[in-house]
Amino acid sequence: AYEDQIKQWFRKYGQTGQVTETTQFPLCPGSAMICSGKCFKCGTHGHRSVECPIPEMSQLPIQERIWRSLAARALGGFNRANAVQINVVFEEEYEWDQGKGPGLSV
Repeated sequence: AYEDQIKQWFRKYGQTGQVTETTQFPLCPGSAMICSGKCFKCGTHGHRSVECPIPEMSQLPIQERIWRSLAARALGGFNRANAVQINVVFEEEYEWDQGKGPGLSV
C-alpha cells in the first residue's frame, strides 16, 4: 500500500513536486507519527536529526522529511505525549574501516 501511495503522489505532483500543507507526503510504515519528537531523517526516536546514525542512503525520502518538518513547525509536539517510542536498532555493530592497515603510519 505504501509503495502505491508513493507512486500516486509522484503521478499527481510530479518528480519535482513541492511538499506543502496541501500536498502531504505518505509516511513510511513503521516510522513514528508526525509531531512526536522523532528524527526527521529516519522517523525514529532517541536522537536528533543532526545526530542521525542511519546512513544517508537508508534515510526517509526527502519529501517525507520535508512533510515531517512542516508538520512539526505547524503543530509542535502535538503528538509527543501519545507517541509510541520507536528507536533505531542495528543488528550488528558497524566497524568504520578507512582502508588502512593496522598500526601507525610511517
